[in-house]
Amino acid sequence: MAIARPDRKALINRISALAENLSDPQARCSAFLDVALARKRLGVHGVEQALDQAVECVDRITEVDEKIRLLCDVALVQPLLKKSPVSFLDKARTLAAFEGQTGRFRVAFTEALLTDRRQRSFVRALTEAGALPAGRDRSQAFADVAFSQMEMGDFEEARKTVDAIGEPYEIVHMLAELALAKHRAGRNGSDTLAIAQRIVDGLQEPDRKLEARCFIAVALAAPDPQAALQMLLVIQDEADLLSNPVHAAHVNCQIAAAKAQMGLLEQAKLRAERIPESAFQDSAWRSIASEEAKRGFFEDAIESVRQMRHPRLRERALARVIGIMARASVENIEKIGPRDASRGPV
Repeated sequence: MAIARPDRKALINRISALAENLSDPQARCSAFLDVALARKRLGVHGVEQALDQAVECVDRITEVDEKIRLLCDVALVQPLLKKSPVSFLDKARTLAAFEGQTGRFRVAFTEALLTDRRQRSFVRALTEAGALPAGRDRSQAFADVAFSQMEMGDFEEARKTVDAIGEPYEIVHMLAELALAKHRAGRNGSDTLAIAQRIVDGLQEPDRKLEARCFIAVALAAPDPQAALQMLLVIQDEADLLSNPVHAAHVNCQIAAAKAQMGLLEQAKLRAERIPESAFQDSAWRSIASEEAKRGFFEDAIESVRQMRHPRLRERALARVIGIMARASVENIEKIGPRDASRGPV
């Protein structure tokens, strides 16, 4: 059953106004790129103005690595706007020549990803990712490719790409995403979740193991919501026994995110309110806001963003909500599940 929404013109005007009020350049750039895409897909005026506003944000940034990253983000959107990404890649390449390996890799990987998306084969992007030393950038690059492969329905290749990530915790996260993608495509993801569970069993840190089990619970909720909820209740009980307050906050953040993804929004909010560490609590509210927006509860999502304490993180979370609202203006997103009124176990 489709969610009742305001008319598309009213929605696109609403998100444009929200984007105008952002001050963080990264958040503002991301929001206006989403506005430009939505206006292009709807065939309404204002595409060039929104794109110009996104580019102006990039010009305001002085930190070179962040500027390169945003130039690459703008380049990736250009084909969707029926424009060439060349000028943005050229600017990024010029900056990267003085920035070192990270900047140069980002530009090369973006070029490879643009080419591979056109050809529906990710050989170049995988080669660029594989050339990086082990670490966060390498893992994220492989994850980006895997998500692109999932979007194209190439689940077998996505599975191989996930293996290349290397870090067990991140592999579990991506395997859970893969299982969800397979379920949405009418495929059975139980074999993928079984592999993820075996990896979780081998994790040593109690907090990381609990967080990884949250990923599995979310993926399990699609085919078997009752089993997923039971798994999450067990995770909660074990999380309450953690003696390290930072570890407990981290796990509770993931529990709140899992509840939100499963549609248990009110329970997720109560769990978020119990997190004493502001950074982790902000992360929980960001996840809740995203899930509310995906379900069409836009004003609730904006209100959840307002609960965040850190101004920059709050603006970036709002930019994410704006992106979801922008996609909702052109897509008929359906409810994943009923909005829970029950407070239930938190």
